[in-house]
This record gives sequence, C-alpha cells and structure tokens, in this order.
Amino acid sequence: MVGSPGFVKRCLGGFYAWSLSAFFGAVLLDVAYAHLVGTSKAVASETAVLNQVSDLLLLMGAVMLLAGVSAIAISWNVPVARNLFALSLLVVGFTEFFLPVMLTPILSTPSGSFIVGVGPVLRLLPTALASAIAIVGLRWQFREA
Repeated sequence: MVGSPGFVKRCLGGFYAWSLSAFFGAVLLDVAYAHLVGTSKAVASETAVLNQVSDLLLLMGAVMLLAGVSAIAISWNVPVARNLFALSLLVVGFTEFFLPVMLTPILSTPSGSFIVGVGPVLRLLPTALASAIAIVGLRWQFREA
C-alpha cells in the first residue's frame, strides 16, 4: 500500500541502493573516461569536461549521502538493514571522500600508460562492494518490513 510506513521504508531503502548503484556506474565511467583522456594529446577541452564530470559526481555523492542517512534513519527498527546501510555508507564515504586526500600520489596513473593503475581499482572495488552491501540491506529491509 502506498500510504503504509513499510512502503516508505522500502522506497527510501530502494532509492539509496539505486543511487549508490548509479554512483558506482558513474565512477566506472569516470575511470574509463579519465584513462582515455590520459592517453590523448588535447588537454584544454578535456580538462573542462573532467571538471564538469567531477562536479556531477559530487552532486550524485551528495544525493547518495542524503539518501543513505534517510535510509538508515527510517530503517532504524530493522537492525540488520540499518547496519548494512550504515556500513555501505561508511565504505563509499571513506573511499570517495577521504581516501583520495590521503593517497593522491598513488591514485594518479602515468599518462600514456595502457595499464590500469592502483587508483582506479581503489575507487571501483570499494564502491562496488558498498553497492552490493546496500542491495543486501534492502533485501533485509524487505524481509522485515
């Protein structure tokens, strides 16, 4: 039923899991595009595009963060779902917002290299893991609600 509290819980939990999955897809595209840009010679226009992409990723991250906090708050009575949502939010928050500040030299790949460096892997794997954790949390929320 649309008016029931369980429906609202499922919608917010589903929106968080969806937004985190969409964020993972955007990060995947960002990594692929950054790798392609790193191998090309034109710099000025591609730098502007990368700046716009980073702004979009920050906006998506903010929406995902608000959805995660809302999903945690509304599923407070379902401890497994709440803990899984919180864990996924911590993983993606640490990976996307704090890890780049600490590991900037490691995250950059040499230009002209066709080998994927450590940086993209450090961005993709935890974001994919956080997305999977959020989906499992949504499953638990559906089970309990």
